[in-house]
Amino acid sequence: MVLEKRSVASVILLSIITCGFYLLFWYARVYQELRFFTGRTPTDNDYGLDLLLVIITCGIWGIYVDYKISLAIYAYQKDHGLFASDTSMVAVVLDVVGYLSGYFTGIVSSAIHQDLLNGMVDHALGKNATNPPAPETKPSDPKPPSPWQ
Repeated sequence: MVLEKRSVASVILLSIITCGFYLLFWYARVYQELRFFTGRTPTDNDYGLDLLLVIITCGIWGIYVDYKISLAIYAYQKDHGLFASDTSMVAVVLDVVGYLSGYFTGIVSSAIHQDLLNGMVDHALGKNATNPPAPETKPSDPKPPSPWQ
């Protein structure tokens, strides 16, 4: 599997432009990535079964899926020493508001998940986005250069 970072803005824009159809592709990729990172899918179901359950329940199962995705990401972050943020309740609130109002707030939970997944991809590829390495100084330099010079 090829790990790739996706732009959060592109997830939002493509979801709006395609009236949500991009999210079908996006969720399939998220399931693949979470299976790669954690060894299982967020709900322990296959993506096709969860998609069918979302269709049968008129989208209500999707709120549960987003909740479980948030928990899976949080567990991975904790297990690997990353900055862990539990976004499960935020995802549920955004999804419920989007479901009840018809607004696109549910897309925001996907954007949050994508941002967190990008951090997981950085971690897996050995990139440390939160603590970039400090500029190296030469051994002959007695101290780092002053920012005031």
